[in-house]
Amino acid sequence: MPTYTYRCTICRHEFDYALTLAQHKPSQMCPACMNDAPQVFKPTNFKVPGAFWRHKDHGWDKNDEDD
Repeated sequence: MPTYTYRCTICRHEFDYALTLAQHKPSQMCPACMNDAPQVFKPTNFKVPGAFWRHKDHGWDKNDEDD
């Protein structure tokens, strides 16, 4: 389930919700002051496995063509 981060426009309180796609909204109510809190986007914690990871190592070689 994705985790979405929101930040209140009034009190600047930042909070996270784990929501399904059906539950996700572009803004939520701030639990601290009950005002509108839009979603904020942060970098992911995705890490590439290994220093020399390439597309070819995972079957994505753009030079391979299926004719």
